[in-house]
Amino acid sequence: MSEPETRHVRYFVLGPLQVRDADDAVVAVNAEKPRLLLTELLARRNRWVDTDVLVDALWNGRTPPASARGNLKTYVHQLRQLVARDGAESPISSRRGSYQLAVDRGELDCDVFEDLIERGREALGGGDGAAAEQALRAALELWRGDPGRVAASQGTAAEATRLRELRWVARDALADALIADGRPEEAVATLRALSVEEPLREATWARLVTALRDAGRPADALAAYQKIRDDLVAEFGAEPGSRLRGLHAELLAETEGDPEPPPRRFDDPAEGLAVSAPVPARVSAGPARWFRSRSLAVRAAAVVSALALVVVGTVLVNRTTVPAPPTEVAAHLRLDAIAPKRPVPGIPAGTSEHPKLLFGLGDEATEAARQPLVHQAPVGMLTTWYDGPDELAQYESWGPQVIPGHYAAGTALHLILIPTYDDPEPVDTKYGPGCGKAYPLSPEFLDHVRVLAKAFAGEADGPPLYVSVFNGMLKVVCTEEGYHADPLTTNYYRALKDRYLEIRQVFHRHAPNARVALNWDGWQAEKDDPQLGSGRSLMDLFSDALAVSDFQSFNAFQDEDNAADVERMVAELGKYGPVMVSNFGPYKDPAGTRLRSDLTKVFAPEQIADLASRGLFAWSFWTHDYVDVTPESYALVKDVVTRYGRR
Repeated sequence: MSEPETRHVRYFVLGPLQVRDADDAVVAVNAEKPRLLLTELLARRNRWVDTDVLVDALWNGRTPPASARGNLKTYVHQLRQLVARDGAESPISSRRGSYQLAVDRGELDCDVFEDLIERGREALGGGDGAAAEQALRAALELWRGDPGRVAASQGTAAEATRLRELRWVARDALADALIADGRPEEAVATLRALSVEEPLREATWARLVTALRDAGRPADALAAYQKIRDDLVAEFGAEPGSRLRGLHAELLAETEGDPEPPPRRFDDPAEGLAVSAPVPARVSAGPARWFRSRSLAVRAAAVVSALALVVVGTVLVNRTTVPAPPTEVAAHLRLDAIAPKRPVPGIPAGTSEHPKLLFGLGDEATEAARQPLVHQAPVGMLTTWYDGPDELAQYESWGPQVIPGHYAAGTALHLILIPTYDDPEPVDTKYGPGCGKAYPLSPEFLDHVRVLAKAFAGEADGPPLYVSVFNGMLKVVCTEEGYHADPLTTNYYRALKDRYLEIRQVFHRHAPNARVALNWDGWQAEKDDPQLGSGRSLMDLFSDALAVSDFQSFNAFQDEDNAADVERMVAELGKYGPVMVSNFGPYKDPAGTRLRSDLTKVFAPEQIADLASRGLFAWSFWTHDYVDVTPESYALVKDVVTRYGRR
């Protein structure tokens, strides 16, 4: 363990729980109850923790004995003896009904771990590869095992998930430091191991391709690119993200002897975007929220148009490769053609080469499955919205027969989690006071997520379950603006990101076919205000969560130009992986004018080919009511799905 960085560490949670005792010896905390108690106090360090919370953690959901509070006092006494320092006051304080563990910065290994990673990344950004390597290796030396093994509650489990993701950040940054320091072969050895651990993590493969190229091994670099590309196409029916595609184009140019590699098309996702209409003004979200019901009349009474975010494989997704923009890779493509039976006004007859998308229909799988579009066009996915606890029993009842029936028919399912039925209010988070909807951060919500994951679970090699989480960030917080200017919002967002990572873990554990994403509103990428943390800056706050998400997801339901929103969001989210338009249905569109305009623009052959090359792989319609607004609207939707859809 590196000195002097870690000499003051007193508590060790990155692996088996240990403490540094009064004799400066590091000893394990093996007894179950003291171990769980110390874990819970460390997770809530420097905060008063109610005895009821501690009792629940110690008995882990089981009914505690009548002597639980007395037993708790005994365990606290044992811990005080263990962590005591000669002549110093105990770090564990008590008052009526609660306890607090005082921990200085630098005394907990995960805090030091986080600080060292940040220092390493700053050094790397400043061009000091040696300092970056030293800090990052010191951080990684602190990792002695998975911190989730000592989790006492859902809160500590979420923290364990966050720490795992931070470890990935550190390992990626270390590889960057080695490459920058002219030691690409060392980076290759590190990255090979990481690519086995997470075989679909594009950020790792991009670094591996770079390291192999810099090591003078272009053939191996091309082979590495082809491996991840084949795996992504097989899993999602989508090409790699812009970073990998840009590296591939450069490699091809270099190996063909071109004097200069072609410029990277995707370095700046906003550059060169063709916006077909001026950026429209947005309506403030205010206290309004989406009220969804099975009635179109009730849905039509709701409106939210504000800054939004949500942090987080496929038998039916296109198994045919989609066109990639660099001309050098055209030889790798095989494009299918499905000509429409008759032309539909607004959609040109097009070419014989175009991508295939997974099309879905909502807003409830059983209802959507009965709609004409599902039987008349290749709709391969059914979408269900979860609005809150009142729907839990219904969806749980689908588990034995309804959901297995959809999977047996070869249909993918899509679950949108919208835990926004309650109003925002002050909430307590591990980061301090916050303000937002309490339900998403509650233990009950995570319990409900676990029920949903088990109900919607399918076989790992069967049709996928796509899960889009949260459905708009300003719908869950108390402010209408960004997060930088409001500490309450910042704290809530940080806690919400932890919860998203925990939700992702729950679905991966209980639903082997699950792919999980944060879900954004479609106009999120149209502006940016770094000072407030709004627009794209709000997305940047969740960039680490986006990087580990299984796919990317956003809505397109405005009554303005959704086509422009789709173009911007695919460019922005495509940097992180395959992209789904999770909910398309223009708001306030009684004549279907907006729907027809949006679809005409998006599914023009050149435009949809470009969007697919940037990562678009799936498109779900909100409800059949929006599809069937007029006979013309239905004909257009049916033609689009027939042309571009794949079961």
